[in-house]
Amino acid sequence: MKKIKKERRQPNLENDFLIGFLLSARVSPYFSAYYIKRGIIPNKITLYMIISGIVGGILFCFPSNLIKFIGMIFMQTWFILDCSDGEVARETKNFSKYGKELDFLAHIINHPIFTFALLISLIQKNEYHLYFLISIFSLNCILDLYNRNLIKLWLIKDLKEGVKETLIQKKGIKKIISIFLQILTVYPNFILFSSIFYFIDIKFIIYYSILNILFTSLLLLKNTLKYLKVIL
Repeated sequence: MKKIKKERRQPNLENDFLIGFLLSARVSPYFSAYYIKRGIIPNKITLYMIISGIVGGILFCFPSNLIKFIGMIFMQTWFILDCSDGEVARETKNFSKYGKELDFLAHIINHPIFTFALLISLIQKNEYHLYFLISIFSLNCILDLYNRNLIKLWLIKDLKEGVKETLIQKKGIKKIISIFLQILTVYPNFILFSSIFYFIDIKFIIYYSILNILFTSLLLLKNTLKYLKVIL
């Protein structure tokens, strides 16, 4: 495990999502060490991730706060496993040509389930108008799926052009803006923090949802225009 933690750079706000910086990326090396010891391949971990997300989403739909809390644990585990499959792949050099596609599929499956579970949970509270909740969470889901597909298209473009993926280090005000945008627009941040906020004050979820819609829309507009400029 020490080797995994050493080779995996220390979590930081610039390169890790906030939820990863605070929790997931700090816990995942323990999972990864266990999987490596057991000889479990990364793709199987991704399947565990999908199952954990599905179970978490289903449990979070139940009215009981105890069952919801267990569901929240499974949802948090979902992202820990998302970190772990990459760590195991890098440590064991077991890279599959289907690995990225399977990871993409995992998010396409789990994200709508999480959004639906959160929507059902807020409807159960009966504090906000039904159509208002359906509207904002539908937008959250649509924008997230559009964003993921746009990212996938950009990766395909880079692959065809032979462009290698590079990590751009931002400094100063650009770094602060980048971290701020990640917190508000990256879906794992939104859904995993919202699953925690549910047990504190659901108003935080509503505010977070609206900010997510606003900033994700602006970011997608910018990235869509950038992509169209390249391909047309």
